[in-house]
Amino acid sequence: MDSVWRMLQPVRWVLRTLAVLLNNLYCIPTYVAWMFLVHPIYYINPKLYWIVEGEFFQWLLTCVGFWSYSAGYYIVESGDNIKNLMDEETLVLVNHQSTSDVPLLMHNFSAKNTLLQRLNWIMDAVFQYTNFGIVSTLHGDFFINAGRDRRDASLKDLESYLKNIFLPRERKWLVLFPEGGFLRKRKDASKRYAEKMGLPNLEHVTLPRLGAIQTIINTLAPTTDEGQTRRSAAGRLKYVIDMTIAYPDGDPLDLPTIVTGYRTPCKIQMHYNVYRIDEVPHQNEDELQKWLYDLYIKKNGMLEHYYATGIFEPELATGGSKPESAPNGRAPAVPEGDVVDRARESLPDNDGYLSRGVSSATAKSIENQSSDEVELEERSKEEEPKCDENCACEPLTDDERREYGSNYLRMDLLRVSLIHAMFITSTLFHCIVIGSVYQMYMAD
Repeated sequence: MDSVWRMLQPVRWVLRTLAVLLNNLYCIPTYVAWMFLVHPIYYINPKLYWIVEGEFFQWLLTCVGFWSYSAGYYIVESGDNIKNLMDEETLVLVNHQSTSDVPLLMHNFSAKNTLLQRLNWIMDAVFQYTNFGIVSTLHGDFFINAGRDRRDASLKDLESYLKNIFLPRERKWLVLFPEGGFLRKRKDASKRYAEKMGLPNLEHVTLPRLGAIQTIINTLAPTTDEGQTRRSAAGRLKYVIDMTIAYPDGDPLDLPTIVTGYRTPCKIQMHYNVYRIDEVPHQNEDELQKWLYDLYIKKNGMLEHYYATGIFEPELATGGSKPESAPNGRAPAVPEGDVVDRARESLPDNDGYLSRGVSSATAKSIENQSSDEVELEERSKEEEPKCDENCACEPLTDDERREYGSNYLRMDLLRVSLIHAMFITSTLFHCIVIGSVYQMYMAD
């Protein structure tokens, strides 16, 4: 029986591939056609138009998310509770390992009620020219142009996008891959940079780029008249979610795997750490750079522990290995004036994520804090107000935590079936209309 099943596997892979291709053929054109038909609503009631568009976008991405779910690639969530952040303005930072990351995120987000309707992606400009590019364009996602020579222009375009599209359309979540490329492509360059700057050697992530994150936070974060970050303000950024994707044994899936389903079914871990925006030190570029590096050094340690044990234990995360040039975990002495120039020269920007280089703060140890800083942190923790029952960061109950960390994220199969039926029916309707118009034209 096993031998027969193995012989039939190639047939299953081919059938899945044909099904995904067919799914693209009836979903994407239908989405585009409906957006064209309802576009006049935009000039009468823009808010209603974006509600309609968001519903179609949610349906479409649910179909994409079902590709991985139907192949047995399930998502297990862990970490901080994000269930009450669906309607909060949130920046989501995700580590980027392979082409399967985005379809799996679509799987994740499509299971969260209407989140996808109010979510935007920041992605490389090359995706404009894929089959999904027109969908992202109509939905209002942002495409980043790669390359050092276009960095400043891209940052200005991003700022304009946030002010003129993201905020007016009342979007909630903004998804960004701070590493600026896949792990396998950026790993060597990141290691060379870390060694040169005396930073830990990271195996499971690469050092994040600063420019896009700084632009987003500076543009969207609520501030006082004195320029300080406020806890919150209507329509302004309130939270940052650090999301960590972990694949079994550190071996990521890829898009062909999700399409064909040829790899053994498995569970992919998605771990959340939530920060209030006033906890992110963005007024000072040096402090923001250090905060980001701290974040990804911790993320590397979490992944290392997960790959060794199969569980996330953030308190056991120790970051990366110490480079030879920094045997004590501290960076070697670097002339302060040389740091920015050396950083810009050593870290190529051709895979394109808006790096501005690093400042003198990166020449210090990631773990090196003055006693004043430690005392200030402890005092701020003591003064931090406790969450009330309506607080978005309320902790999980014991039952919720058991369910959160052990059961995989399920998709509503009835809902998915109805969405597919709607797209197929719409496609047939459009084909009939187009055919009728064509016959009338030929008759004349």
